[in-house]
Amino acid sequence: MFDRLTHILLPVDFSDKNVVAMDTVYDIVTAKPAKVTLLHVIEPITVNDDEEIRKFTDQLRARADSELASLASRFADLDLDVTCVTLVGNRSKTAVRHALENDVDLIVVSSHQLGSDDSPRSMASVSYQIAVLATCPVLLLK
Repeated sequence: MFDRLTHILLPVDFSDKNVVAMDTVYDIVTAKPAKVTLLHVIEPITVNDDEEIRKFTDQLRARADSELASLASRFADLDLDVTCVTLVGNRSKTAVRHALENDVDLIVVSSHQLGSDDSPRSMASVSYQIAVLATCPVLLLK
């Protein structure tokens, strides 16, 4: 399967759990070079045309762009096309739509371990939603 990869999408939320996914993507593209897109999605705050909310969202976008550039430096020693994208929308649906619209071959996403005491609501995580909704293969890492 990895021999057919040309484009990998790595959605990130800047938490520590992203380290495993970053390392995994690095290992994959070291063995088989491919385009990498680092994606961060900002959940919108829905208030009717509020200037303060727009400014706050712009600040979040600028911070995310900076964080993505820092993450992209992880791939600097490889001769790869690494793209950083910050979007506003529902995190799972936006990631899946971005993958579909940009010919992504694989989505690599981090998840958290579920315990037997966890409620069924915890299965509605962003990573689970991406795995269910995506039209391309998803590598779900715990």
